[in-house]
Amino acid sequence: MIEYDLALDEPRNTDSYVKLHDLLFIYDDKASDEIGAFVKIDFVPSQGLKLINANQTLAYALQMKTV
Repeated sequence: MIEYDLALDEPRNTDSYVKLHDLLFIYDDKASDEIGAFVKIDFVPSQGLKLINANQTLAYALQMKTV
């Protein structure tokens, strides 16, 4: 079982990132391999934050963490 988290963090030398609308999204190679080329972060009031890739919902009821 794979666990996904959303966290406030700083990039490391081995991380990759994408900047969208002045927000920096940081991920490592393992996350990229598991998630694929597309990920959507959505918020549903009854379910919290959700991570969805092209094939499925990866995680739901997520809360933002700090590292």
